[in-house]
Amino acid sequence: TMVYDALHKGADDKKDYPNLFFIIVLLLCFLIFQSIIQMEWAEAEVTLATEAGREMARDPFKEDLPLHMACERKAPESTILALLEANRDAAAVPGRYGGFPLHLAAQQKLSPKVLVSLIRAFPEALDQEDDAKHLPRDYSQKNDLSREALHRPTACWIEDVEKEEYMERVDRKKLLLQEKIQKLRVALQKVNRRRDRLHVFMEALEPRLQSQRHVLERLAQLEVQLDQVHETHQTHIHAVTERIKKFSASDEFSYETDEEEIRMRSLMRRTYMQGVQRQYEKLVGRTDAIRHDLQHLRTELAKRRVQSSGTSTSTSSEGDNSTPDVLTETSHEETPSQL
Repeated sequence: TMVYDALHKGADDKKDYPNLFFIIVLLLCFLIFQSIIQMEWAEAEVTLATEAGREMARDPFKEDLPLHMACERKAPESTILALLEANRDAAAVPGRYGGFPLHLAAQQKLSPKVLVSLIRAFPEALDQEDDAKHLPRDYSQKNDLSREALHRPTACWIEDVEKEEYMERVDRKKLLLQEKIQKLRVALQKVNRRRDRLHVFMEALEPRLQSQRHVLERLAQLEVQLDQVHETHQTHIHAVTERIKKFSASDEFSYETDEEEIRMRSLMRRTYMQGVQRQYEKLVGRTDAIRHDLQHLRTELAKRRVQSSGTSTSTSSEGDNSTPDVLTETSHEETPSQL
Protein backbone atom coordinates (compact mmCIF):
# COMPACT_ATOMS: atom_id res chain seq x y z
CA THR A 1 0.00 0.00 0.00
CA MET A 2 2.86 2.40 0.79
CA VAL A 3 4.50 1.67 -2.57
CA TYR A 4 1.22 2.12 -4.44
CA ASP A 5 0.48 5.43 -2.69
CA ALA A 6 3.99 6.74 -3.28
CA LEU A 7 3.93 5.90 -6.98
CA HIS A 8 0.60 7.69 -7.45
CA LYS A 9 1.35 10.82 -5.37
CA GLY A 10 3.61 13.81 -5.93
CA ALA A 11 7.24 14.11 -4.92
CA ASP A 12 6.34 16.13 -1.81
CA ASP A 13 4.11 13.35 -0.48
CA LYS A 14 6.98 10.86 -0.66
CA LYS A 15 8.71 12.66 2.19
CA ASP A 16 6.14 11.07 4.54
CA TYR A 17 7.80 7.68 4.01
CA PRO A 18 11.46 7.81 5.14
CA ASN A 19 12.27 4.19 4.20
CA LEU A 20 10.07 4.13 1.13
CA PHE A 21 12.75 3.92 -1.53
CA PHE A 22 14.65 1.24 0.34
CA ILE A 23 11.43 -0.80 0.47
CA ILE A 24 10.86 -0.24 -3.26
CA VAL A 25 14.37 -1.50 -4.08
CA LEU A 26 13.87 -4.62 -1.99
CA LEU A 27 10.52 -5.36 -3.61
CA LEU A 28 11.89 -4.89 -7.11
CA CYS A 29 14.86 -7.17 -6.38
CA PHE A 30 12.53 -9.80 -5.01
CA LEU A 31 10.44 -9.80 -8.21
CA ILE A 32 13.05 -11.60 -10.32
CA PHE A 33 13.77 -14.18 -7.62
CA GLN A 34 10.08 -14.80 -7.05
CA SER A 35 9.52 -15.31 -10.78
CA ILE A 36 12.42 -17.81 -10.98
CA ILE A 37 11.43 -19.69 -7.83
CA GLN A 38 7.85 -20.03 -9.05
CA MET A 39 9.15 -20.82 -12.58
CA GLU A 40 7.20 -17.98 -14.13
CA TRP A 41 9.66 -17.63 -16.98
CA ALA A 42 7.61 -15.29 -19.14
CA GLU A 43 7.26 -12.82 -16.28
CA ALA A 44 10.97 -13.12 -15.55
CA GLU A 45 11.84 -12.27 -19.17
CA VAL A 46 9.50 -9.27 -19.08
CA THR A 47 11.25 -8.06 -15.93
CA LEU A 48 14.69 -8.57 -17.48
CA ALA A 49 13.68 -6.43 -20.45
CA THR A 50 13.64 -3.36 -18.16
CA GLU A 51 16.59 -1.44 -16.75
CA ALA A 52 15.57 -2.36 -13.21
CA GLY A 53 15.36 -6.04 -14.21
CA ARG A 54 18.91 -5.99 -15.57
CA GLU A 55 20.07 -4.53 -12.28
CA MET A 56 18.24 -7.34 -10.40
CA ALA A 57 20.33 -9.93 -12.28
CA ARG A 58 23.38 -8.74 -10.31
CA ASP A 59 21.90 -9.28 -6.82
CA PRO A 60 22.49 -12.66 -5.04
CA PHE A 61 19.85 -14.62 -3.20
CA LYS A 62 21.21 -17.12 -0.66
CA GLU A 63 24.65 -17.02 -2.32
CA ASP A 64 23.10 -17.76 -5.73
CA LEU A 65 22.63 -15.30 -8.52
CA PRO A 66 19.50 -15.46 -10.71
CA LEU A 67 21.58 -17.24 -13.39
CA HIS A 68 22.45 -20.07 -10.97
CA MET A 69 18.82 -20.41 -9.91
CA ALA A 70 17.57 -20.49 -13.52
CA CYS A 71 20.09 -23.17 -14.56
CA GLU A 72 19.27 -25.26 -11.50
CA ARG A 73 15.53 -25.13 -12.33
CA LYS A 74 15.99 -25.92 -16.05
CA ALA A 75 14.79 -22.54 -17.22
CA PRO A 76 14.07 -22.07 -20.91
CA GLU A 77 16.94 -21.25 -23.18
CA SER A 78 15.69 -17.68 -23.79
CA THR A 79 15.48 -16.94 -20.05
CA ILE A 80 19.02 -18.17 -19.34
CA LEU A 81 20.45 -16.26 -22.28
CA ALA A 82 18.62 -13.10 -21.14
CA LEU A 83 20.08 -13.49 -17.63
CA LEU A 84 23.56 -14.07 -19.10
CA GLU A 85 23.22 -10.98 -21.29
CA ALA A 86 22.07 -8.88 -18.33
CA ASN A 87 25.02 -10.02 -16.18
CA ARG A 88 27.80 -11.78 -18.13
CA ASP A 89 30.06 -11.81 -15.08
CA ALA A 90 27.63 -14.19 -13.34
CA ALA A 91 29.15 -17.10 -15.34
CA ALA A 92 32.40 -16.62 -13.37
CA VAL A 93 30.75 -16.58 -9.90
CA PRO A 94 30.47 -19.84 -7.90
CA GLY A 95 27.16 -20.61 -6.23
CA ARG A 96 26.35 -21.85 -2.75
CA TYR A 97 27.54 -25.41 -3.59
CA GLY A 98 30.77 -24.20 -5.12
CA GLY A 99 29.58 -24.79 -8.66
CA PHE A 100 29.50 -22.35 -11.50
CA PRO A 101 26.44 -21.92 -13.72
CA LEU A 102 28.20 -24.25 -16.21
CA HIS A 103 28.20 -27.06 -13.61
CA LEU A 104 24.46 -26.62 -13.02
CA ALA A 105 23.73 -26.44 -16.78
CA ALA A 106 25.79 -29.59 -17.47
CA GLN A 107 24.17 -31.40 -14.54
CA GLN A 108 20.67 -30.50 -15.78
CA LYS A 109 21.65 -31.42 -19.40
CA LEU A 110 20.59 -28.06 -20.85
CA SER A 111 20.74 -27.25 -24.56
CA PRO A 112 24.07 -27.00 -26.42
CA LYS A 113 23.48 -23.32 -27.07
CA VAL A 114 23.24 -22.63 -23.32
CA LEU A 115 26.38 -24.66 -22.61
CA VAL A 116 28.37 -22.98 -25.37
CA SER A 117 27.23 -19.51 -24.21
CA LEU A 118 28.28 -20.26 -20.62
CA ILE A 119 31.63 -21.66 -21.78
CA ARG A 120 32.32 -18.58 -23.91
CA ALA A 121 31.44 -16.34 -20.97
CA PHE A 122 33.93 -18.13 -18.68
CA PRO A 123 35.97 -20.98 -20.29
CA GLU A 124 38.00 -21.57 -17.11
CA ALA A 125 34.89 -23.09 -15.49
CA LEU A 126 35.58 -26.30 -17.49
CA ASP A 127 38.57 -26.99 -15.21
CA GLN A 128 36.93 -25.95 -11.93
CA GLU A 129 35.50 -28.42 -9.43
CA ASP A 130 32.42 -27.90 -7.29
CA ASP A 131 32.05 -28.92 -3.65
CA ALA A 132 31.35 -32.51 -4.79
CA LYS A 133 34.70 -32.57 -6.68
CA HIS A 134 32.93 -32.74 -10.05
CA LEU A 135 33.96 -31.01 -13.25
CA PRO A 136 31.39 -29.95 -15.85
CA ARG A 137 32.83 -32.70 -18.10
CA ASP A 138 31.97 -35.34 -15.50
CA TYR A 139 28.24 -35.01 -16.17
CA SER A 140 26.92 -37.19 -18.98
CA GLN A 141 25.15 -35.54 -21.89
CA LYS A 142 22.53 -36.87 -24.25
CA ASN A 143 23.35 -34.39 -27.02
CA ASP A 144 26.54 -34.95 -29.03
CA LEU A 145 27.07 -31.23 -29.51
CA SER A 146 26.91 -30.67 -25.75
CA ARG A 147 29.39 -33.50 -25.22
CA GLU A 148 31.81 -32.11 -27.80
CA ALA A 149 31.57 -28.62 -26.31
CA LEU A 150 32.36 -29.84 -22.80
CA HIS A 151 35.25 -32.13 -23.85
CA ARG A 152 36.90 -29.60 -26.06
CA PRO A 153 40.20 -28.35 -24.53
CA THR A 154 39.89 -25.26 -22.40
CA ALA A 155 42.81 -23.61 -24.21
CA CYS A 156 40.91 -23.82 -27.51
CA TRP A 157 37.89 -22.14 -25.94
CA ILE A 158 40.09 -19.42 -24.44
CA GLU A 159 41.75 -18.86 -27.80
CA ASP A 160 38.37 -18.59 -29.52
CA VAL A 161 37.10 -16.18 -26.89
CA GLU A 162 40.22 -14.05 -27.20
CA LYS A 163 39.84 -14.00 -30.97
CA GLU A 164 36.21 -13.02 -30.66
CA GLU A 165 37.03 -10.28 -28.17
CA TYR A 166 39.84 -9.09 -30.45
CA MET A 167 37.53 -9.05 -33.45
CA GLU A 168 34.90 -7.21 -31.43
CA ARG A 169 37.48 -4.59 -30.47
CA VAL A 170 38.56 -4.34 -34.11
CA ASP A 171 34.96 -3.95 -35.22
CA ARG A 172 34.39 -1.24 -32.61
CA LYS A 173 37.51 0.57 -33.77
CA LYS A 174 36.39 0.26 -37.39
CA LEU A 175 33.02 1.66 -36.47
CA LEU A 176 34.63 4.57 -34.63
CA LEU A 177 36.95 5.25 -37.56
CA GLN A 178 34.01 5.16 -39.98
CA GLU A 179 32.14 7.64 -37.80
CA LYS A 180 35.19 9.91 -37.67
CA ILE A 181 35.64 9.66 -41.45
CA GLN A 182 31.98 10.51 -41.96
CA LYS A 183 32.30 13.53 -39.65
CA LEU A 184 35.43 14.65 -41.50
CA ARG A 185 33.63 14.31 -44.82
CA VAL A 186 30.77 16.42 -43.55
CA ALA A 187 33.24 19.02 -42.23
CA LEU A 188 35.10 18.99 -45.58
CA GLN A 189 31.84 19.55 -47.45
CA LYS A 190 31.06 22.51 -45.19
CA VAL A 191 34.54 23.95 -45.80
CA ASN A 192 34.13 23.55 -49.56
CA ARG A 193 30.74 25.23 -49.50
CA ARG A 194 32.16 28.08 -47.42
CA ARG A 195 35.08 28.43 -49.84
CA ASP A 196 32.69 28.59 -52.79
CA ARG A 197 30.63 31.26 -51.04
CA LEU A 198 33.76 33.30 -50.36
CA HIS A 199 34.86 32.95 -53.97
CA VAL A 200 31.48 34.21 -55.21
CA PHE A 201 31.60 37.05 -52.70
CA MET A 202 35.09 38.10 -53.82
CA GLU A 203 33.96 38.10 -57.43
CA ALA A 204 31.00 40.30 -56.49
CA LEU A 205 33.26 42.59 -54.44
CA GLU A 206 35.81 43.17 -57.22
CA PRO A 207 33.61 45.67 -59.17
CA ARG A 208 33.00 47.61 -55.99
CA LEU A 209 36.72 47.84 -55.31
CA GLN A 210 37.29 48.99 -58.89
CA SER A 211 34.65 51.68 -58.45
CA GLN A 212 36.32 52.83 -55.23
CA ARG A 213 39.62 53.12 -57.09
CA HIS A 214 37.97 55.37 -59.70
CA VAL A 215 36.51 57.51 -56.92
CA LEU A 216 39.95 57.86 -55.30
CA GLU A 217 41.50 58.86 -58.63
CA ARG A 218 38.77 61.44 -59.22
CA LEU A 219 39.25 62.77 -55.70
CA ALA A 220 42.98 63.21 -56.34
CA GLN A 221 42.23 65.09 -59.55
CA LEU A 222 39.82 67.42 -57.72
CA GLU A 223 42.47 68.12 -55.08
CA VAL A 224 44.92 69.08 -57.84
CA GLN A 225 42.30 71.35 -59.42
CA LEU A 226 41.59 72.95 -56.07
CA ASP A 227 45.29 73.68 -55.59
CA GLN A 228 45.47 75.20 -59.05
CA VAL A 229 42.44 77.42 -58.41
CA HIS A 230 43.90 78.48 -55.08
CA GLU A 231 47.19 79.44 -56.70
CA THR A 232 45.38 81.37 -59.46
CA HIS A 233 43.26 83.12 -56.86
CA GLN A 234 46.33 84.12 -54.85
CA THR A 235 48.04 85.38 -58.01
CA HIS A 236 45.05 87.57 -58.92
CA ILE A 237 44.83 88.95 -55.41
CA HIS A 238 48.51 89.81 -55.47
CA ALA A 239 48.19 91.48 -58.87
CA VAL A 240 45.19 93.53 -57.72
CA THR A 241 47.02 94.58 -54.56
CA GLU A 242 50.05 95.66 -56.55
CA ARG A 243 47.95 97.70 -58.94
CA ILE A 244 46.12 99.35 -56.07
CA LYS A 245 49.49 100.31 -54.57
CA LYS A 246 50.60 101.69 -57.91
CA PHE A 247 47.46 103.78 -58.24
CA SER A 248 47.88 105.06 -54.72
CA ALA A 249 51.50 106.07 -55.32
CA SER A 250 50.97 107.39 -58.83
CA ASP A 251 51.94 110.98 -59.47
CA GLU A 252 49.07 111.34 -61.86
CA PHE A 253 46.72 112.07 -58.92
CA SER A 254 48.04 115.55 -58.30
CA TYR A 255 46.17 118.45 -56.92
CA GLU A 256 46.94 120.49 -60.03
CA THR A 257 44.53 118.52 -62.26
CA ASP A 258 41.31 120.06 -62.92
CA GLU A 259 38.13 119.03 -61.24
CA GLU A 260 36.67 117.25 -64.30
CA GLU A 261 39.74 115.07 -64.81
CA ILE A 262 39.78 114.12 -61.14
CA ARG A 263 36.12 113.17 -61.35
CA MET A 264 36.69 111.06 -64.46
CA ARG A 265 39.68 109.27 -62.97
CA SER A 266 37.81 108.66 -59.76
CA LEU A 267 34.90 107.18 -61.69
CA MET A 268 37.22 104.96 -63.73
CA ARG A 269 38.99 103.87 -60.59
CA ARG A 270 35.68 103.06 -58.84
CA THR A 271 34.47 101.13 -61.90
CA TYR A 272 37.72 99.19 -62.07
CA MET A 273 37.63 98.38 -58.36
CA GLN A 274 34.01 97.17 -58.64
CA GLY A 275 34.96 94.91 -61.54
CA VAL A 276 37.90 93.55 -59.56
CA GLN A 277 35.61 93.03 -56.54
CA ARG A 278 33.08 91.12 -58.65
CA GLN A 279 35.86 88.99 -60.15
CA TYR A 280 37.20 88.30 -56.68
CA GLU A 281 33.78 87.28 -55.33
CA LYS A 282 33.21 85.03 -58.32
CA LEU A 283 36.55 83.30 -57.72
CA VAL A 284 35.73 82.91 -54.02
CA GLY A 285 32.32 81.41 -54.89
CA ARG A 286 33.83 78.89 -57.29
CA THR A 287 36.50 77.98 -54.77
CA ASP A 288 33.86 77.35 -52.10
CA ALA A 289 31.81 75.21 -54.52
CA ILE A 290 34.85 73.09 -55.36
CA ARG A 291 35.66 72.66 -51.65
CA HIS A 292 32.05 71.68 -50.94
CA ASP A 293 32.09 69.09 -53.76
CA LEU A 294 35.42 67.74 -52.54
CA GLN A 295 34.09 67.37 -48.98
CA HIS A 296 30.96 65.63 -50.33
CA LEU A 297 33.12 63.18 -52.28
CA ARG A 298 35.20 62.40 -49.19
CA THR A 299 32.04 61.74 -47.16
CA GLU A 300 30.61 59.42 -49.83
CA LEU A 301 33.94 57.57 -50.06
CA ALA A 302 33.96 57.00 -46.27
CA LYS A 303 30.40 55.64 -46.43
CA ARG A 304 31.32 53.20 -49.24
CA ARG A 305 34.35 51.97 -47.28
CA VAL A 306 32.16 51.29 -44.21
CA GLN A 307 29.61 49.45 -46.38
CA SER A 308 32.37 47.39 -48.02
CA SER A 309 33.81 46.36 -44.63
CA GLY A 310 30.30 45.49 -43.37
CA THR A 311 29.48 43.29 -46.32
CA SER A 312 32.76 41.31 -45.97
CA THR A 313 31.28 39.41 -42.97
CA SER A 314 27.94 38.55 -44.60
CA THR A 315 27.20 35.39 -46.62
CA SER A 316 27.15 35.16 -50.39
CA SER A 317 23.35 34.87 -50.39
CA GLU A 318 23.08 38.63 -49.95
CA GLY A 319 22.32 40.56 -53.10
CA ASP A 320 25.07 42.28 -55.01
CA ASN A 321 24.21 45.90 -54.27
CA SER A 322 26.10 48.00 -56.80
CA THR A 323 28.04 51.00 -55.56
CA PRO A 324 26.41 54.23 -56.72
CA ASP A 325 28.51 56.49 -58.84
CA VAL A 326 29.48 59.32 -56.58
CA LEU A 327 30.87 61.35 -59.43
CA THR A 328 27.42 61.99 -60.91
CA GLU A 329 26.65 64.26 -57.99
CA THR A 330 29.49 66.58 -58.93
CA SER A 331 28.49 67.05 -62.57
CA HIS A 332 27.84 70.75 -61.97
CA GLU A 333 31.52 71.59 -61.29
CA GLU A 334 33.61 73.45 -63.89
CA THR A 335 36.63 72.01 -65.67
CA PRO A 336 40.03 73.68 -65.26
CA SER A 337 39.63 75.35 -68.66
CA GLN A 338 36.25 76.84 -67.58
CA LEU A 339 37.79 78.12 -64.35
